Amino acid sequence: LWIAGSAYLVNNLGIALTSLPTIYLITGVFTIFIGPVVGRLADRQGKYPVFLAGSILSIVMVLIYTHLPPVSLTVVIVVNVVLFVGIFSRIIPFQAMSTSVPEMTKRGSFNALSAAIQQISGGIASVLAGHIVTAAPDGKLEHFPVVGYVVICATLTAMFTTWKMKQGIEQRAATMRPAAA
Repeated sequence: LWIAGSAYLVNNLGIALTSLPTIYLITGVFTIFIGPVVGRLADRQGKYPVFLAGSILSIVMVLIYTHLPPVSLTVVIVVNVVLFVGIFSRIIPFQAMSTSVPEMTKRGSFNALSAAIQQISGGIASVLAGHIVTAAPDGKLEHFPVVGYVVICATLTAMFTTWKMKQGIEQRAATMRPAAA
């Protein structure tokens, strides 16, 4: 989705190439403020509920983003910002939850392995998207919504596996609590 994002914005949505830095700058500025808000919300409301809400928002926004007709720069910026609210609302609570998975003495190794898996996943996603999306003779990207559906399936899978991870964390925490006297 992000690999072909610039080409999609320019060729399919009619956004000027010179406007891309504006889109990325405004989205980036918003994410600076979104991150801490999401972190506090996850601490107050619970990491999994915030992750779940972020996943649902991401699914909705991916559907909107990948099906946009040519729109104004303002609409693209708003959609991009809200999409990143969803993304950050998944990433931040997930990272906080996943640090509870390994034992304290194994967190460094766990985080290194996790980062490697994320990089490999990004590479696989790029290759997969490259096989799905094609360029039409007029330069527009074809089959871009299909990539959105793949992202949605991956998000649904992440929702399930994160729920399972949450259950495992809760079970381990329950077995570590001292029995009431």
